[in-house]
Amino acid sequence: MPAYFDTRSQPLANRFEYWSHTVSTQAMPVEIDRKQDFSVAAGLTSATIGAARTINGFGGNHVFHRTAKKIREGDPDTLLLAFPTVGSPLIEQDDRQTMVANGEMVFFDSSRPFQVAMQEPFRWQLLAVPKSVLRIPDIQSQKITAISIPRSSGIGSVVRTVLKDMISHSTALSNDAEATAVGGHAADLIATLIRSVFGETLVVNDGAAVLRETVLAFLRRRHGDRLLTATMIAAAHHVSLRTLFSAFEGSGDSLMDTLRGIRTSAARDDLGNPRYKQWNVSHIAAAHGFASPSNFARAFRETYNMTPSEYRRINTAPSTSGYKFGNPELGETFGNPQNLNYPPSLNLLDS
Repeated sequence: MPAYFDTRSQPLANRFEYWSHTVSTQAMPVEIDRKQDFSVAAGLTSATIGAARTINGFGGNHVFHRTAKKIREGDPDTLLLAFPTVGSPLIEQDDRQTMVANGEMVFFDSSRPFQVAMQEPFRWQLLAVPKSVLRIPDIQSQKITAISIPRSSGIGSVVRTVLKDMISHSTALSNDAEATAVGGHAADLIATLIRSVFGETLVVNDGAAVLRETVLAFLRRRHGDRLLTATMIAAAHHVSLRTLFSAFEGSGDSLMDTLRGIRTSAARDDLGNPRYKQWNVSHIAAAHGFASPSNFARAFRETYNMTPSEYRRINTAPSTSGYKFGNPELGETFGNPQNLNYPPSLNLLDS
């Protein structure tokens, strides 16, 4: 299900922190320079379609910095294709800089530092596809980033039209169980665009890789469901159990080990976040799909060589913001005096 965020729903004094948190959780961790935009009227809608993720965003003349530090904080390892619709962003990556006009396209890579400077209030659309699905190594992606792709009448124009249409309908598509294959088709179209414009050949018709990335996106959204089983996952993707398990062969972890790792990692993030200090360990374990506190403690110790309580004690510093966060989808604010609706990392609902 799509997620909607709009700073205008917040008190003026809290909008910038809300916007920074939204971008970092829905796209990737970045530093934002809002320059002289004190009203911070900005927002985005994000949706997942199979292995692909879409974002429709708007905002002021902000500068987004993807630094080495922010990459260490979190990297979705995606190749992003941007379509400005209002405004002309200036994008820098891999020792190149380009201004992207309305109607043009541009690639950038989440795994290396970049800067996006919005020269004026903007609207743009983004499509992010895991590089493992595209099977594009860094040596290839470095050749295509921060290069403006002009509007054309050939293959580029067709690909642009189809992908923009997909992004525009992403809300409906993300709610359609039959639309998961569309994410794989998007990867094929991006590969076609790269080959047509840059002469770089990508082979993306690896059904196992596409299925694996689609399932991973599903697990990240649904890992809070403690009743989630392999049979349910297979049914959600219209494949047999054998096909599902085969997609994870050779990836290093089995399907259920992967699910446990996602749950453990997400719970660890919340244990180290002072915003969730009101939540006890068992509550966090349950929110991330663990059947019992003992199961969580065992998985956590096997992964991090310490107990959840030890990790929280070492990594939680006193909060300076004074905000207390809950899950806004459940109407929870946990004592937040200004009722801030921050996008939390907890996934208590199917999203």
